[in-house]
Amino acid sequence: MADLATVVNLWWTLLLLHVCMHSVVVRAEILRLPLHTAVRRVNDGVRSRVGERSHNVLRRSAPRDNIGGKPGLGFYVEIELGTPKQKLNVLVDTGSSNFAVAASPNSLITKYFHKDQSQTYRDLNRKVYVPYTQGEWRGELGEDVATIPTSHPNISVTVNVVSITYSEEFFLNESNWQGILGLAYADIARPDDTVEPFFASLVDQTDVANIFTLQLCGVPENVVHTGTTDVTGTMYNFDKTIVDSGTTNLRLPARVFDKLTSLIYTALTKKMENVTIPTDFWSGADMICKEGTVEEPWVKFPTLSIILNGTEPGTGFRLRISPKQYLRHVETSNKKETCYKFGVASSDSGSVIGAVVMEGFYVVFDRENQTVGFAKSSCAYEFEFATPAPEVEGPIREVATDCGYVAPDNNNLALTIAAYVLAGLCVLCLTPLAFLYVYYRCRLCFANTTKNDDSELLEDRTDSSETDALREEAQQGEPQQGQDS
Repeated sequence: MADLATVVNLWWTLLLLHVCMHSVVVRAEILRLPLHTAVRRVNDGVRSRVGERSHNVLRRSAPRDNIGGKPGLGFYVEIELGTPKQKLNVLVDTGSSNFAVAASPNSLITKYFHKDQSQTYRDLNRKVYVPYTQGEWRGELGEDVATIPTSHPNISVTVNVVSITYSEEFFLNESNWQGILGLAYADIARPDDTVEPFFASLVDQTDVANIFTLQLCGVPENVVHTGTTDVTGTMYNFDKTIVDSGTTNLRLPARVFDKLTSLIYTALTKKMENVTIPTDFWSGADMICKEGTVEEPWVKFPTLSIILNGTEPGTGFRLRISPKQYLRHVETSNKKETCYKFGVASSDSGSVIGAVVMEGFYVVFDRENQTVGFAKSSCAYEFEFATPAPEVEGPIREVATDCGYVAPDNNNLALTIAAYVLAGLCVLCLTPLAFLYVYYRCRLCFANTTKNDDSELLEDRTDSSETDALREEAQQGEPQQGQDS
């Protein structure tokens, strides 16, 4: 690996996703959720050019900004719920499907939903339990009228809503949200897929298209749309990949994460003579900080890339991730120092493209065609010229599968497993037979030994009897001879 002084990017294939080349033509109104104050206005349209093809993707002006928050605490949108309307902030989560709000006091939130004060609330008499890796919540499923005031102030829809009555490590201090808005499909809704998600209700009851966009820091200008990627992704280390606004970090399978951190550390040691990075920094438990006029730590870190594998052989697309994205700024009590946490984490199951990656892109979630599109975002203005800005590159002539882990043939694997199972059964069946055979041989040997001993004893007794008989005859013969003489 060359020195970072001469290498702009550290290209490392982190994930493999399936890229669909289909265009998306939208004729209905689109729900847009920009996540930061826009500095520039959006173009008249967002266009896609793949080879010689050009397709109209979006033709809508941007709505007012209606989402706030931070990557570490989550991004939220304001919702008006019930009659009369009660205003609440809910976490925007593309990785779950339930719409749920706090319905009881909690020390970490400043307000909650009073369902008893809503004239349109209807209890559905169903319990809901949602556990997470850390934390959980329980609640009661109901139905009420909801509105997104800054995006569609004149549209009210009847939606399923869970009133959270108990939670553990779910709400975050100073996060400013009191619930969660799951934007995924009904397949993963709790308690089952009969619970229609918020967005599905919005599409069914209005003319809003089954597509929405997320932008974490502004509306794009001069955007070039470079393709879409399958929501479910493809197998990388046998697991799936999702695009999840409710997850802070970029989460990778353990083998990919370990390799990535090793490459970054090697690059840093070649760039800096005295590297002082805490061991726990890579796990997210510790931070790296700088004081005064010392240059920012992210200046030393390399740019990462996510390769999206194309449907056409030998082609793909690349998402370039700036170190300013994956090094998350963390506020501390010491105002003189600036600290950062590592925004990449290890995952036990699958990969997650979280908020740290989504911050640099304009992301289109086309639920109708089950695709996700990435476009270059105007939030690049927030990145200094010395740091490579987030960017979408493609199509590129690069076979991403060459860098991926090749899973063994499932058929051969099944045959191998079956062979081992049969071999084990054979061993189990033959083991008792072997014991019976050994037992039989031992009994046979013992029987022969006993028979020989009995024969010898019989012979000894026979010999003794014959000797006694001859002796008696001899004794009887001696007196008779004396009388004859």
